[in-house]
Amino acid sequence: MSEGINLTAIIIADLMGVILTGVTLAGCFWRFRNRAPENRPLLYLIIFVLLSCAADTASFIFDGKPGAFSRAAVIASNTWLYEMNMVTGICWISFLSIHLHIRVSKTHIYLLTGISAVCTVMLIVNLFTPFVFSVDDSNVYHRTGLFMLYLMLDFFFLADGFILYLRARREGGILSFFPVWLFIVPVVIGMTVQSLFYGISAIWPFISVSVAGMIIGLQNEQVFRDQLTGLFSRFYLDYLKRRNHGKRVVFTAMMLDLDGFKLINDRYGHKAGDEALIAAAKIMSTAVGTLGSVIRYAGDEFIILLNTQDKEQIERCIADIRRGMDEYNTTTDRNFRLSASVGICPLDMAKDSVDDFLSGVDRRMYEEKRSSAPAQNEQNA
Repeated sequence: MSEGINLTAIIIADLMGVILTGVTLAGCFWRFRNRAPENRPLLYLIIFVLLSCAADTASFIFDGKPGAFSRAAVIASNTWLYEMNMVTGICWISFLSIHLHIRVSKTHIYLLTGISAVCTVMLIVNLFTPFVFSVDDSNVYHRTGLFMLYLMLDFFFLADGFILYLRARREGGILSFFPVWLFIVPVVIGMTVQSLFYGISAIWPFISVSVAGMIIGLQNEQVFRDQLTGLFSRFYLDYLKRRNHGKRVVFTAMMLDLDGFKLINDRYGHKAGDEALIAAAKIMSTAVGTLGSVIRYAGDEFIILLNTQDKEQIERCIADIRRGMDEYNTTTDRNFRLSASVGICPLDMAKDSVDDFLSGVDRRMYEEKRSSAPAQNEQNA
């Protein structure tokens, strides 16, 4: 082991990372019973960080110890840590894009996949011809110049996720709701400290702090989430009103009511009704994307707040919702059919009360609903 390395301090730091990540996983285990798409990369991220804290300790414990086993442990643990720096970055970007409904282009995906693949191949080659890092005859680990390359890639993945977040903020305005800094700031501090001071274990314990902070942020967000659909609840509308009191913030608001929903419940049961609500929520979230927020207001009533007054964008959003429901009707074997009536009106946070807005948009929505009621009842009969 190199001089100046405090093994006890390293073990304590990584142990705290293991404990923090383990407690975080145990505390939010309920979340992963829900098979929402965003939960898979989040679960992988937590597990990989926990294992990496353990691998970080192993890399220092066996560093400089004699024997073939120690040599294998040093090589394996450091190879894992280099690889996990990239893998956790991919998990972070995947979670963020799903959670904020950010459409990531195929070119973007190919770029990230290509970078990760090249770096993985380099680590495999490094096992036979050391050039990423080396382990000398005394089983002591040594950085090479490529350490900085992998470190820069770590910053690249963080920056890429942050850019996606900023894009969501730009397109969705204040409707984007996720404390991204809770993840980024501790990671940047940990990587900076460990890159400047060799022999200090900072990256993985600080990433553990980031993951814990992110989970806390997500749990706070659950206050504003509907448990069935995962959409924002009516409390989010009140939150936005309080947050923007007196500000000149204008949204295009839409209220949607599922046609024939009572008939679905009466004929096919509440389980079918829940399936209809979940499917409709997914369709609306996909159609809206980062342009705004979807709120389950009550029962089968939904409110969409769009951060635009552009008529073409509004009409495109409505068309995407209707198209999504038509595709659901033709590609599933459900006995019921999905359709919705829509009412539209502006919402000025500076002067409109929530009650006045709801009254206006509700009236417009039911005007459309009455005009389409006979046809929709016939479809679900």
